[in-house]
Amino acid sequence: MRMYINESSDLERGVLSRQLRNSPKQLPVAFPNIWHTSFVNAITTENLFGPGWCSLRVHLDKDDLWCRYWNEDVVAQVKESMVDPSHLTALLTGRRYHPFHELIDNILASKELEFDIVGLRPDPESSEPKTLNALMFNHEPNVFETNMHFNTSFIVNILDNIPSITSIIMWDDRQSHVCVFKEYLAGMKEKILIKDGKIICVVTARPKYNPEWELQTVKAMLDTHNSAIHALRHTGKPFPEANAVIENYGQIISPANTFTLKKIDWIIALKLSPDAITYLQSVFKPLHYKDLSTAKPQATTTWKANNAEGPVFFGNQVLLAMNTKANEIRLNKYDGIEIGKEYKFRVVARSISSIIDEAALVQAVQLQ
Repeated sequence: MRMYINESSDLERGVLSRQLRNSPKQLPVAFPNIWHTSFVNAITTENLFGPGWCSLRVHLDKDDLWCRYWNEDVVAQVKESMVDPSHLTALLTGRRYHPFHELIDNILASKELEFDIVGLRPDPESSEPKTLNALMFNHEPNVFETNMHFNTSFIVNILDNIPSITSIIMWDDRQSHVCVFKEYLAGMKEKILIKDGKIICVVTARPKYNPEWELQTVKAMLDTHNSAIHALRHTGKPFPEANAVIENYGQIISPANTFTLKKIDWIIALKLSPDAITYLQSVFKPLHYKDLSTAKPQATTTWKANNAEGPVFFGNQVLLAMNTKANEIRLNKYDGIEIGKEYKFRVVARSISSIIDEAALVQAVQLQ
């Protein structure tokens, strides 16, 4: 977040020189090609399986992994803003102060980044007590209702302390947040709190596809959670009140339970033979790169090539429908498809690859 300042008083200079040291950077997200959507929802819920996917320190504990997560385009803009005396440069994140504050200084120093203000969400306000009853990461009531509540309060606080700020430019990689911030900044401008406000949507680059690491990380999450549950049961003490209970596809999930992973057949699909997979890849790969070569040219970004996810071929099956009894009956009745039988098919359409998504997708197939 970049803020433009006309002139600052001695008091405001004191505020500008004070650096709040807290904030992580972008973490990997759970890959939807591995997990059922209901499970992605569960592991990303804070306090359900321990702290939750986005609050795991394991993503950032090893400094040799940090280089994979930087968006060098944004880093360049930050460094440009850092050296401009008329800018206040702030790093604002919804990541929690505990446990990430212990890592932030070293992470930012590794990239030679110095923000005027760096802010982590202060929930919880104290570190987790080391007792068997402390199953929930966020063991205290939240100071802020949501990340957006924290973000907007943070901005108001800065403007209140530094009234000479006239303009705000923000960067965010979540489309839902971009829309809200756009409306929020427009409202501040209308109320003459600022002269200008702008939100820039950052096109994210996912870290490289790493299913083995992701599977081991999820297993470690569940093992740690289950060990805490078993230890608490062994003491005979009552379970603490759960502060994260969700309903997932009609099932109530509570952190007081233990969990295991299980493969499920949730899609009715045509499983392709190895020969069919090889043939499809030989056809689509050149078409994909041809589409990209004729699209609007884009500057080569080495950091994306080295660290971001590139095209991954997942053409090993044809998805037909969700695996429900009703869909199974419909496919048999109207399309003559029976589970367990062998069919031939042909591709009749595909999408055009773009610079933005860099993906070629089979749009339609026809059974023969």
